[in-house]
Amino acid sequence: MRILSSLRVNSRSASYFGYFRSISVAHTRKLVLWGLSAALLLTFLVGVTSAPAGAQAVNATVLGTVSDASGAPVANAKVTLTETNTNITRTAQTNESGNYVVPDLPPGTYRITAELRASNARPKRAWMCS
Repeated sequence: MRILSSLRVNSRSASYFGYFRSISVAHTRKLVLWGLSAALLLTFLVGVTSAPAGAQAVNATVLGTVSDASGAPVANAKVTLTETNTNITRTAQTNESGNYVVPDLPPGTYRITAELRASNARPKRAWMCS
């Protein structure tokens, strides 16, 4: 017994088959490109948003006011911050309101002193915590 099978392909059916196959390949290429574009965009966004977190500063700023025993502000006093482990010092001068600012201090333990030198007097030292 013999089974005969025949497949009839005419020019019209072959052209339709080729057309749909080319759309399928083109569609697959577009999907791959969209996927790669989305992955690159996501990688870029994660990289851009996480960069500032890695560059955060760990230094501090010390703000204070120097005042005398009566509570009056001391202008033009020399404020010295000394890191206790390394003996590195930073200095600042108070303004007319007795305020001072020492920016960009690395982490550590500091001793803060203030002194005011009058024209013919010895410097007066005071410990401060404000």
